[in-house]
Amino acid sequence: MVKTNKGSIPLWDYLEIQAYQYGFDSYEELYNSGYRIDGYEKVTPELMKTPLYVNGIPYNRDEILVFDIETTGLDFDNDEILQFSAVDGYGNVLIDEYFKPERITEWSAAAAINGIYPEMVADKPHFSQAVNRVQELFDNAKLIVGYNSVYFDEEFCKAAGIKIPDDTPRFDVMHEFAPIYGEWSEKRQDFKLQKLTTCANFYGYDFEVHNSLSDAHATLHCFEQMASSPLFYLRGSEKCDEVMLFTTKEEAISQLMLDMESGADTRDIHRVVVRGEIDYDEFDMFLEKHTNIKTINCCMNNETAAKSVAKIYGEMYSVYMVEANCESWSAELNSVQTVQVQSASKSCELEL
Repeated sequence: MVKTNKGSIPLWDYLEIQAYQYGFDSYEELYNSGYRIDGYEKVTPELMKTPLYVNGIPYNRDEILVFDIETTGLDFDNDEILQFSAVDGYGNVLIDEYFKPERITEWSAAAAINGIYPEMVADKPHFSQAVNRVQELFDNAKLIVGYNSVYFDEEFCKAAGIKIPDDTPRFDVMHEFAPIYGEWSEKRQDFKLQKLTTCANFYGYDFEVHNSLSDAHATLHCFEQMASSPLFYLRGSEKCDEVMLFTTKEEAISQLMLDMESGADTRDIHRVVVRGEIDYDEFDMFLEKHTNIKTINCCMNNETAAKSVAKIYGEMYSVYMVEANCESWSAELNSVQTVQVQSASKSCELEL
């Protein structure tokens, strides 16, 4: 939403109105002519038409709040916020400000990491002076995105007087990325939580670490890779020769957990969640990168999808349909039945 003298209006409506005022028939025409509206240079017509999906729900990019903070320490009951930054789903900066702590005067350990020293914020306002503006950002967001935000950033905000709406969906990239990266933690008995640098490197993004604005941009990039891709990956090792296709992330993770319980090496198989129709161009890129793959297992309980995969890949790979769902995975793993799909050059009928 964009604030105007007539109240708040959707970003798309605002840009269309701006385009008309500049003499164009549409924002797309304005953009393609080379003109840019100040503050919205990153809002391309293509991005306007491309929502980001979380759990099957589409979100317009101007409804998304991606935020990050730098603090004087790790104790949200006693430490304070030094920097607060937020961008929307386009990467437009909504706020990027430094603050002088009200109580704490020294934070050498934190400063060694985030590079924010007392003299740098000596003339800055207190965070309490920005609470109303920050509160408005959270109130207007339809989706809140961060990195380790649920148990860290949000707690600091709450301690500083921000009321984060309980009914606003969250997407904590750190926790969502853990099973994608796939490193198991015996201590946590769960997937190891990774640093933002690891996640950003995984998605090919280079940035300045421990500056909350650059961290917010990095978080947005990683979130985009997760939310815009029709494929969700739980990658195996580079040496594994098998890939399994699933309908939902929950099914993929359930099967992965059962493999771990059985003592299997979870990195022996690539697991890919197909959201809706298979994006074959992207899947081709995945297969080209992982040249050891010889077998494709369709665990989607979708005969049509299995036939489609067989038709396209049957001559180069062994393609199977796996009769499995969340309920059947509660049984012994060896009870899961597989049937081979006919070669692409034939009728692709399943031999049941």
